[in-house]
Amino acid sequence: MKRSVFLAAFYVSFLTFSLLTLFFGETGVTALDKIRNRNQSLSVNMAELSLKQTVLTAELDALRSNPESIVIEARALGLYRVGDKVVRFRNLYPTHTLPDAGQVLHLVPLQRVDESLLRVFAIATGMVILLLSLILWKVRDAAQTQ
Repeated sequence: MKRSVFLAAFYVSFLTFSLLTLFFGETGVTALDKIRNRNQSLSVNMAELSLKQTVLTAELDALRSNPESIVIEARALGLYRVGDKVVRFRNLYPTHTLPDAGQVLHLVPLQRVDESLLRVFAIATGMVILLLSLILWKVRDAAQTQ
């Protein structure tokens, strides 16, 4: 009888550890969800960068092929030809800003789950089941002797 109590406690401990690892382990359900979220953010970032690439490529082609676009961009940056007359207004914000070249994602490494905590919790659960089973076994034996 005591052997089956120990086996049941071991089984409960093993089952608890397996379930905790399945849900909270390094390759568990929650880790998979975090990886899916990271993958989605990377996909969105790649789409944004691809769109910016097409815009910047179009601007580069315009600057290479059209000399007037070079003059317009130079004036927007504050560069003028020698004979140009310029009227400057003070205290005005510049209307042209440099194009955004894209966003670099700084991904923090995924947090690793300390599986020793899962083991400790599983062993504690097994010990609680073992103690409860032994107490119930003693109570049942005491009830049978009376």
